[in-house]
Amino acid sequence: MRFRIAALVFLHVAAAVAAGAELPLQPGDRVRVGAYGMERLFVVEELLPEALVLRDPDGIMPQKVRIGDISSLAIGVPNSPARGAAHGAAIGALIGLLSGFVTGFAVGNDPGSGDDSNSELTLEMSAEGKAWVYGGTLCAAGAFIGAIVGAGSPGERWESIPLNGKLVAVAARNGTIRVGVTFSLGGS
Repeated sequence: MRFRIAALVFLHVAAAVAAGAELPLQPGDRVRVGAYGMERLFVVEELLPEALVLRDPDGIMPQKVRIGDISSLAIGVPNSPARGAAHGAAIGALIGLLSGFVTGFAVGNDPGSGDDSNSELTLEMSAEGKAWVYGGTLCAAGAFIGAIVGAGSPGERWESIPLNGKLVAVAARNGTIRVGVTFSLGGS
C-alpha cells in the first residue's frame, strides 16, 4: 500500500514537472533563507518571477531577494501533535532516567542492606537497587509529562528545498506535495 502511494506521488510530481506546472511557495510560509553569506528566518510576502519578497518575522519592511542569490532554502513545516508528543516523551524519559539513577546512587545504601542484615521484615535497599527503582519511576513520570508538553507545543521541522536549476521548490505540507518549476531560455 505504501509503495502504491509513493509511486502515485512520484508520478504526480514527475507529471507536474514535465508539464511545467508551477505550484510555488505561498505567501505566509515561514522560510529559512541562505543568501549573501548569512542564513535568516523570513516570512514569504510575495512571489515574483525572479525574486522572493520576504519579511523579517519581527520587522515591518519587506525586502526583495533574487532567486539567483539564494544559496539555501528551507520551509518550516508544523509538526503534528503526535510527533511532538513522541519527541517530548523521549526527552522526558531520558531526563527522568538519568535523574533517577543519580538520585538513587546519591542517597546510598540503607543501613543493614548488606549480607549482614538481621532484619527480615523491613525493606532495605542498596544504592544500586534505589537507582533502578528511582530511575524507572522518574523515567515513566518524565515520559508522561514530556508527552503532554510535546503534544501541547509540537513545534516545527525544517525541510530543505532543492535549488538545482529547473526544480525550485518541493515541500511536503499536510500530506500534499507542492512543486515549483522554472524554465529559462538560453540562460543558466
